Amino acid sequence: MKRTSFLFFLTILLSSLIFTSNSFASQVQGNLKTQVNAQVGQNYLNLSGYISPYASIVLSSNKVFYKSTTANQFGNFNIPNVLISSNFSSFCLDAIDFKRVGTSEVCISVAPQNGIINKGDIFLPPTLGLARTKISEGSNALIFGYSMPNAKVSLHVSDGEVLGAQTDASGYYKIELKNVKAGKYVLYPTAVLNNKTSLDPSKKFELEALSTAQRSKQQVETLFGKFWRLLTSISILIWLILLLIILIIILLIYLYLRRKDKSLLDIFPFFLWKRRRKKEENQA
Repeated sequence: MKRTSFLFFLTILLSSLIFTSNSFASQVQGNLKTQVNAQVGQNYLNLSGYISPYASIVLSSNKVFYKSTTANQFGNFNIPNVLISSNFSSFCLDAIDFKRVGTSEVCISVAPQNGIINKGDIFLPPTLGLARTKISEGSNALIFGYSMPNAKVSLHVSDGEVLGAQTDASGYYKIELKNVKAGKYVLYPTAVLNNKTSLDPSKKFELEALSTAQRSKQQVETLFGKFWRLLTSISILIWLILLLIILIIILLIYLYLRRKDKSLLDIFPFFLWKRRRKKEENQA
């Protein structure tokens, strides 16, 4: 009986403590005031257009990343609901084709305004890649990339030449510049699809055709660069080991000559012959 009464009393005491703690916590929470300051942006940018199937597109402004997307199987892309500032005035779209062989970049200016900026039907320029950026004069340069399927691609060369090609069903094209003369050239592609011309790319590509002298100089520089990288890639420890080996070899040669009572001339007859010839010339 006493044990039962004690347990009952202990239960009542614990219940009172829990109730009191909960009431205190509720009172504290009720007295605390939380102030939240939030600013909801009202300016948005909506973009849509086309480039090539499955190309990757990155949206940026003033070198600040905003959003990225991937074109669908038809080459269409959509970048909706991009929160922007009220002074937003330009943006860039960087693209790379799904084969990762070429790139393109275009920058577009917009008038700053409050609300929503819609830019649709953007025909991005074709991607462009070069097999080599430096070639020998008189050789051919291969240019390739992607655009919309069955589009007409024009390659513009800084010397005024314009070469054309037709993309296949995947959007791929290739153009060959033949018998390129020595010099530097700036290249960029555009495309036409259903009588609509793509935007001109903001980023141009450089091709250099080297003369024979320039090619020889480049080969020497490349060889020297490889040799220098090899030297600098060897750790200091290896250099110390090589130096120690050389010193040991010199010491062994010195000890050998001293033991045999010989000089360096006895080991290398060429030096002895040269010394005798000089002596004979002096006597004459």
